[in-house]
Amino acid sequence: MPSGLDALNPKWYTKQDQDTIFDRLNDAKKTWTVYFYDFPASLLFKNQRKAENLANYRYFDNFFPDAAGPADAFPEFVLIEPKYFGEAQNDDHPPHNIMKAEKLIADTYNALRSNQALWESTLLVVLYDEHGGFYDHVPPPSDSVAPDEHTSMFDFRRLGVRVPALLVSPWCDSGVCHAQFDHCSVLKYLCDKWDLPPLGKRTEASSSVGLAIRTTGTPPADTPQFIRVSNQSLIPDHVELEKKSSNNNQRGLHHFADFLHTDLDRLETNAVVSAANFARAENRWVSLKNVLGSALIGLGQWLSKDFYRARDLRDGRTSHAFTRLSQRANGAVRRRSE
Repeated sequence: MPSGLDALNPKWYTKQDQDTIFDRLNDAKKTWTVYFYDFPASLLFKNQRKAENLANYRYFDNFFPDAAGPADAFPEFVLIEPKYFGEAQNDDHPPHNIMKAEKLIADTYNALRSNQALWESTLLVVLYDEHGGFYDHVPPPSDSVAPDEHTSMFDFRRLGVRVPALLVSPWCDSGVCHAQFDHCSVLKYLCDKWDLPPLGKRTEASSSVGLAIRTTGTPPADTPQFIRVSNQSLIPDHVELEKKSSNNNQRGLHHFADFLHTDLDRLETNAVVSAANFARAENRWVSLKNVLGSALIGLGQWLSKDFYRARDLRDGRTSHAFTRLSQRANGAVRRRSE
C-alpha cells in the first residue's frame, strides 16, 4: 500500500495494469461481483476501473437479497471486501474490535446456509493476508516459483509464515488439510475449474485448494443452520479508539481515493502537484492536537482501568445472581424429594 513519499508517485495508482482473475473471468464469460462496504481496494487494479467492470461492483447490503434468490442467478465468482473505515470497520485490523470481522464471516455464512440450493453449490473461502505477529514453528519454504521475471532485487522463492485459510462447504470434510498451499492456491483452483489461462508462473505451479474438495457423495446436513454473533461482543471497551485511522493501509486507500478524485476532475497532469500540495497543507495544529489527544486517551485509560475492572466485576456479580438463584431452587427441590 502506498504511504509517505510513495503516495505522491502516481505510478502506484496508474501502472497496476497486470491481468487479474477478473480479466480471465470476463474472457471466459463467467459472471462475477465484488460486494463492498465503503471503498473497494480492488480498484487499485487499473482494469477494474473500466466501465464494464465497475458495473459488477455492488454495496454489501445487496449481498443478502442476491444470496436469497435463485441459486443459478447468483454470480459464479464473488469477492467480498470488508469495511475499511469508521467505527463499524470489520476488516480485522487493530485497533478495531475483531468481533466485527467475525460477524461479517457469520453473516456471509448465514446467508449462504439459508439458501439450500446455493449452499450445496458454493465454496466459501475465508483468507487472511497476514499472520498477526504470531510465532510459527514451521520454517517458511524457500523453494517456491517466482511469479514473473522481475527478480533483479529478490528471487521471490521464499514464502512467508503461515496464515489462516478456511474452506467452508458441504463438499469439504471437517478437519485440517495438510497440503502446502500459498496465496495463489485459490487462483489455481479457479483456473483449473474453468480452464482459464494461468495467472503467472507461481499460480501455475501452486497446489490447488481443490485438493480439499470432494466431488462425489452427498453433502452432509449436519452443518450449523445459523451462527449468531451477539451484539454485546461488538461493543468495545474504548469506543474512542475505533474513531482513529491508525494504519498505513487506510492512509494508502485515502491517497488512492485522492488520485481518483483528481482523475475524475480531469486534472491528471497535476496529480503529483495536487497530492504534494495537499500533503504540505496539512494543518500542523491539527496534527499536534491529534498527538495530544492520543496522550490524553492513554492517560484516560490508565485512570479508568480500576473503574472498568470494578464495572466488569459488578456485571459479573449481577449475571451470577440468576445462577445462584437457580442453584438454590434446585437444591431446595432435591432436599424436599429426600
